[in-house]
Amino acid sequence: MKENRRVALVTGAGSGLGRGISIGLAREGMHVVAADIDGEGARETVRRIGEAGGDALALQVDVTDEDDYIEGLIRAARQYAETTFTHRAFIEQELRLTLSRWPVDRYLELPRPPLISVTSITYTDEDGTADTLTAGTDYLVDTAANRLVLRNGVYWPTVTLQESGAISIVYLAGYGDRASDVPEEIRHALKILVGHWYENREPVVIGAIVGNIPMSAEALLWPHRAFNNG
Repeated sequence: MKENRRVALVTGAGSGLGRGISIGLAREGMHVVAADIDGEGARETVRRIGEAGGDALALQVDVTDEDDYIEGLIRAARQYAETTFTHRAFIEQELRLTLSRWPVDRYLELPRPPLISVTSITYTDEDGTADTLTAGTDYLVDTAANRLVLRNGVYWPTVTLQESGAISIVYLAGYGDRASDVPEEIRHALKILVGHWYENREPVVIGAIVGNIPMSAEALLWPHRAFNNG
């Protein structure tokens, strides 16, 4: 058995101990890839996980040769769906936005929604002196709009900033810390991508997505695209 962050690849998942481990991991909120040379057994495991409210994908593979390949497909599917197509954060993660100047408006939209919280806003002047803005005092966090907003009577600092990368904003984004927190349409699209790329290997390069995206996966992901936060 191998795990890729919050995605669990379970080998020999079509029966016995492997099936039990798969069901247990799904109960803990993991997205399970049930891999077994017995495809029917793997599908039965997925059926049982689904009946219990879990999330899983069945793959019929000779796992002794293909564990690394499947894990690569899982990483590639998430990378494509998150950063290339939807421009969102799925599982809760810390992100950093670096700017060279303050925005013109009194608010700043943060990329890769949904926004959870802002950890810090630090800026450095031309002399190399760092300072911070204080949450609640200087700005408010509007998670619904995925942005931070200056409080009334507060303005962006007027000091001369260093020439490049003077402003650093650290924040948390994502639907939650469990795979089950991610919208069902997105999870299903990832399953389609992994299964499709496994069956159609030539157009796929792990770590560098090369076309051949099923229309069904794009249709599921499209409503979740963050057009204003790319």
